[in-house]
Amino acid sequence: MNENKLRVVAYFRVATESQLNDEAIWASQNIGVQAYAKRKGMQVVGEVRACEKGATMDRPGWRDALQLAAREEANAICVKDLGRVARGTEALEQAFADLERQHLQLITCDQSFMDAKLLLDVRHSLFIMKAANANKN
Repeated sequence: MNENKLRVVAYFRVATESQLNDEAIWASQNIGVQAYAKRKGMQVVGEVRACEKGATMDRPGWRDALQLAAREEANAICVKDLGRVARGTEALEQAFADLERQHLQLITCDQSFMDAKLLLDVRHSLFIMKAANANKN
């Protein structure tokens, strides 16, 4: 085992029962993550497949991914795109909090993480500015 490689857990998610048995959907996510990991020199130490909605982070598959990352001493959770993790800013904020608690990174193969992180940073800054202005009045 190469100790210098970033250790990642692959998290694959679909939202509907009709997608659950569609091997092409699972293959698309798996191929995307595996190819990205190989290009970036990462070691995939496990994977979680889940059929669950992305509007909330109170999901068994997401918890399984976090637990697997802890067991395997992973550094990150890797997904094909940010939509596999969460839909909506509240769910994203919760996902980032979950990851931060475990000192994990989130890696998206399409780099959509950076766009979401910027959005949440701006949202947080606006919240702080509003609170500061409210305290002045």
